[in-house]
Amino acid sequence: MVDIESEDDTVSIAEAHGARVVRHPYVPIAEAARVTVAPQARHDWILVVDPDETVPPALAAEVAALLPAIPDDVAAVDAPRQYYFAGRPLRGTVWGGPNARRLLVRRSAVTLTSAIWGGMTIHDGYRVLDLPFTAETAIEHRWAESYRELVSRHRRYLRLEPANRAAAGEVTGYREVAATPWRAFRQSFVVKRGYLDGLTGLRLSLFWAWFRTRGELALLRRLRKPSL
Repeated sequence: MVDIESEDDTVSIAEAHGARVVRHPYVPIAEAARVTVAPQARHDWILVVDPDETVPPALAAEVAALLPAIPDDVAAVDAPRQYYFAGRPLRGTVWGGPNARRLLVRRSAVTLTSAIWGGMTIHDGYRVLDLPFTAETAIEHRWAESYRELVSRHRRYLRLEPANRAAAGEVTGYREVAATPWRAFRQSFVVKRGYLDGLTGLRLSLFWAWFRTRGELALLRRLRKPSL
């Protein structure tokens, strides 16, 4: 288990259950710690869970039964996930409804990076195994308890995202920036059915439009910044 300067009982609880705890200096995103600590794992398969997530017993049992029989060409296993905002499950928006996250990763079949939004590439010849979404097996992702927490977390992402996107070869322009607010709002509120969450869905969809627009502007500024 990786501990990033926690101040609660995380370490003692993990050690009491037999986990080997590797302490890591604070980093703004988990990927930055994972890429340096993963090589220290004893086994090829690693379990990827964030501090604000809970793996339900039904999923734990399913994974335990699955692990010994995973085909050799599987590099990762994606498990169902349910986002919660302010203690309530989200039915819509870009976060809510049936969702998934990478839970098991075969280290020898992927390349881990410190990039935001995943930090992982699958090697050629390998595939990802998707577990079906059910209410009983969905990871509970206690994503944010308030709008203040939501804004604070995404401002941190905005400081990191432009460099990652530029390094990946992404480009943008003024036309793309101008189209982003409506496109992002429509994606969250209409396509992803944010309206199912009422006023919360509307607010979160507006927030998503703001966040994506700020991201495009930040990328544009970085791309137009003169090279030294």
